[in-house]
Amino acid sequence: MNEEEYPVLKKTQQKHRFDEFDQHVSLWNVVPAGKGHSLVVLRKIADGIHNGTFKKSPSVLIAGEGARTLGMALANTLCSEDVRQCDAKYLNNTRSQIEHFAESLFDTVHIISNVNTIGMGEGVLWHFLRNGNYKFQSFDGAYCQYVYVHGILCLCCNDMKSVSPSLLAIVDHKITVEPYTHQQLELMVHQRLAFCGVDYEDDEGVLVTIVKHGDAQMNQIIDVLRMCVLLVQAEGRSVLDVSVVERAVRLL
Repeated sequence: MNEEEYPVLKKTQQKHRFDEFDQHVSLWNVVPAGKGHSLVVLRKIADGIHNGTFKKSPSVLIAGEGARTLGMALANTLCSEDVRQCDAKYLNNTRSQIEHFAESLFDTVHIISNVNTIGMGEGVLWHFLRNGNYKFQSFDGAYCQYVYVHGILCLCCNDMKSVSPSLLAIVDHKITVEPYTHQQLELMVHQRLAFCGVDYEDDEGVLVTIVKHGDAQMNQIIDVLRMCVLLVQAEGRSVLDVSVVERAVRLL
C-alpha cells in the first residue's frame, strides 16, 4: 500500500467525521477503479480546465460505483468554493431547480447524483447542458426568470444505460467507472479508516471482513464501515477488530 501515492491514507492527529470524506478527497488521492481509466480521464479534464483549454465549462457524466465521490474529487481538485450537490429526484419542480442553479459562478460545480431519476426535470437540465441557461416562466406568462449556469455540470449515476438518450447525446464527456477489485475495495476501507483516525487489527482480516459483509459493493461496504466507525468512536476504542465489524453488521 503506497501512502505517498495516496496521501490521505496517512492517519492524522485530527479525527474527521466519516461523512466528511468526500469534502477532502481529490483526483490525486482517491482510490482508482479497475485499471484507473476513469481517473485518468477526469484528471485530463481537470488539467484542461486549469489550463483554459475549454471554451466553456464542460459537462461530465460519471457512471458506476462511487460516481458521486469522483464528482466531489473533481470539484475539490478544481478548488471550487461553490460545490452544489443534489439528488436528481429533488430537481422535479421549478423552485428546487432555481434554488440549485441560480447565481452559478464560473467556478461552481453542480453535482447531480442519480441523474437517471430526474423525471420531469430532464427538459430543464437538457437546456442547461445545451445552452447554459433556461427561461423559467409562469403558466400565465406574467412572471419569467432567466437562470444561467456558468460552472461545471457533473452528472452521476450507477449505470450509463439508465440515462436518457437525449442527455447522453448532449453531455460533453461520458465516463464509465470500471469495477473495483477486492484489493481496491480493501484499500478504500483502509483509506476511510485512516481519514477518521481509526486503527485496525491487521492480523484479523478486518478489511477482508468488511468487504465480504458489503458483498463487494461500494455502497454496502460504506454502510458497514460507517457503522463500524460509529461503534468504535462511541465506545472510546482506538482499534477496530473483527468482533466490532460483526456487531456492526448485525445492527444494519
